[in-house]
Amino acid sequence: MSVLLFPEFTKLSQHLKLDNWLHGFLIDAALYKGRFDEALSKMGNLSALDTGINGTLRRHLRLSSIYYCQGLYAVSSVYVIMHHMCIPPLLDLRTHFVVVVVVAVTFK
Repeated sequence: MSVLLFPEFTKLSQHLKLDNWLHGFLIDAALYKGRFDEALSKMGNLSALDTGINGTLRRHLRLSSIYYCQGLYAVSSVYVIMHHMCIPPLLDLRTHFVVVVVVAVTFK
């Protein structure tokens, strides 16, 4: 981004209150680019912005993805299980099979 446009973009972002969306996007972009340490450091800043059950679920999935990509499969599976435990009961039956398969493949 151009040095001249950055201050204008910052003002527009603050005015439109895009912080929640942009922060999550920056984490996903870091994951996509393979910058796992950067994504992990950005996760600490996300907890204040992303609250509620959806924020918790999103956080567990992102942490699971980061640790899996770093080769920390056991830690990744812990976050998959934590994600599974946070899912409301009505959705639990649909996702139970997916969690079992992910954990089984992780410990294979």
